Amino acid sequence: MTIATGQQALAADMTITLIPAASDVLKNSNDTERTTTQTSYTKIKEVKVNEAYTGVMRIKFDLSRVGGSDYVRGKIYKNGAPIGTERSIGILGYQTFSEDLAVSLVANDLLQIYGYRVGAGASCYIRNFQFYYSDKVLNFFNGQYRNLETEILFDKLAISVTNQDPA
Repeated sequence: MTIATGQQALAADMTITLIPAASDVLKNSNDTERTTTQTSYTKIKEVKVNEAYTGVMRIKFDLSRVGGSDYVRGKIYKNGAPIGTERSIGILGYQTFSEDLAVSLVANDLLQIYGYRVGAGASCYIRNFQFYYSDKVLNFFNGQYRNLETEILFDKLAISVTNQDPA
């Protein structure tokens, strides 16, 4: 490919690659509030993926303890297997947790939040299960990669809004 710059013509091999990356671009969310009083990990929220995605995705959720005096815990799962860091909160009120996860997803995969309460009297509440990512352009030019930090306008589809929560 030849690129003209001012009076000079620059000839080089140029490769442009889409890199799925975590970002602050909200692609989808399942914001409904769900709760459990179970004392072991139980599925609370779920979203079904509608197309393949391999890359880093920022996933956020809010976790709260209501009642009791102990802790509640929450963790991100994929198809029933844990992939996220266990999060814990002992105070009343919501706290937002954010995690950048390298994921390889295919259509119909399930991203989930599991949670439980520790001790008696508490309820585990989870809301605002959110997904942030974008396709960036990585340009290979003159033997070096350069991240152009540009989101592609024809970005991939967002995660499906169907099958939002377990029955």
